[in-house]
Amino acid sequence: MDFSEALPCSNTAKQSSKERWFSPDGRFLASKDKYRLYIREAFSLEIIQVITCLDMISLLQWSPDSTMLLCAQNKRNIVQIFSVHDTEWTCKIDEGLAGLSHACWAPDSRHVLTTTDFQLRTTVWSLLTANSSNTSSTSSNNPVGYIQFPKQTSSGLQFSHNGRYLAVVERRNFKDFVSVYCTEGWERIQHFEIDTEDCVGVLWSPDDRYVAVWGSMLEYRVCVYSAYGSHMTTFTAYEHALGVKCVEWSPSGRFLAVGSYDESVRVLNVINWQVIFEGVHSTPVKTDGVVVYTEEQDNASLAKHAEAELERKHASLQKDIFAAEEKLLSAGGSVLDEEDDLLLEEDSKHGTDKCSEEEAEFRKQLSSLKAMASQDTASAGNTDVAGGERGGGGGKGRRGRREHATRLPVSVSLNTTAVSESNQAAEDDDRMRFCPSRYAIDSVPSAIASTTPAADKPEPKLGVGLVRWSPDENFLATRNDNMPKAVWVWDMRRLALSSVLKQQHLARDFAWDPSRNRLLLAANTAKLYMWSPEGCSVVDVPGGDFVVRKLQW
Repeated sequence: MDFSEALPCSNTAKQSSKERWFSPDGRFLASKDKYRLYIREAFSLEIIQVITCLDMISLLQWSPDSTMLLCAQNKRNIVQIFSVHDTEWTCKIDEGLAGLSHACWAPDSRHVLTTTDFQLRTTVWSLLTANSSNTSSTSSNNPVGYIQFPKQTSSGLQFSHNGRYLAVVERRNFKDFVSVYCTEGWERIQHFEIDTEDCVGVLWSPDDRYVAVWGSMLEYRVCVYSAYGSHMTTFTAYEHALGVKCVEWSPSGRFLAVGSYDESVRVLNVINWQVIFEGVHSTPVKTDGVVVYTEEQDNASLAKHAEAELERKHASLQKDIFAAEEKLLSAGGSVLDEEDDLLLEEDSKHGTDKCSEEEAEFRKQLSSLKAMASQDTASAGNTDVAGGERGGGGGKGRRGRREHATRLPVSVSLNTTAVSESNQAAEDDDRMRFCPSRYAIDSVPSAIASTTPAADKPEPKLGVGLVRWSPDENFLATRNDNMPKAVWVWDMRRLALSSVLKQQHLARDFAWDPSRNRLLLAANTAKLYMWSPEGCSVVDVPGGDFVVRKLQW
């Protein structure tokens, strides 16, 4: 696997699920760095445009036809739109005092939808009827339609896959409704009440035949309706407990996967809307035939990595020593060798030392730094420590110059405080993120590390929070949020668990290869993890401190 150089990008940890770096046609790559927008060729990574926006970019989104980019800037309540091919053309949408909480493209790439703060309304803006005082600057001030009472900003507003319809979750008279709009004239063609107490999302099936809606965590209720509003089914697995956490259609639309807070994933079929599979995330894993892959450190590579890390630390200490000595010389002091350090310590004991308290403290810290460097050098097997003698002459000569040197205050901040055990553990954990590792097959039964969610915090880290179908629907990958260091792969042909990947760090994100059954995993480390039916592998990402948090094919 080949890697490009690291590209500047910001806010990747908070990236929206609808935010895409690659253009839909795969020709371009866009990235944001605070208020700058970078547009590159996808294959050569050559920069085509660098655009400076008016404020920090909150959301970046490609138009479906890959010709324009939408940059939402929530702090200023504006949306700026730029063209890839015409560098002179721009458009600005200003929501004014109503505020801006969300923005997205319509499927025709010529309309933009913005939602105000507090979900007061969603406005449809047309780029075709925008006002233009010249050919290079356009402002869209005449909306073509309004959608009243939208309940959610992103999950409650979904376009059908054919681009002809828009489903919006609305809240009217303390009840939940779904309105279906036609994108040609933006007229409402369907409006029906749904059987949820507090709907939090709507999702079209891939064939656009059905619309799935689900309630908040306080109820387990998934309702499916036809595009015309006919009620197909209401699925409730249990009551009086935290309910649905995520919903995902299979690529063909034949199955619907529901992840819930009871640490299980359930799969429904669209023929009779019955549960055909229930996967329980339990520990330890006892099922025969399940392959448990455990990430472990590669000891051979780890030794080389530790040696390189020690050399880097030693070089950093030597750099600090040289910088401190330069500051001391510039302040009128002098640099001492080991013999002079002993004499200085003897003078301090007898009260005959004439240096200032600041310089005495500095020399003490400098001596500590040298001791640390010597210790690191001894550990690395290298006894050639460049102590950094500055100036000519022997120790006695330097001693004589020291007695007549002008004493000036020296302000140098050197952190030599001992690190606490908790901080040391955190440093070790961070260091492990960059150390080479590999997968080993663990024997069954195998225990999975789990955490206890905080009882006093909302939205507990509990239950199946991430579900991904493979492109051919043969596999289903899940993550149980209270077992955050494990990824479960289910074989939907056998309706059984296939593999479990036990990581050393949190499984932040994973995504299937669109062309084959290959799962890519990001675990907040400098490595990529790959699973396929043939096995698992670990790929080190070059670039030093590059940490993988999100993935996108």
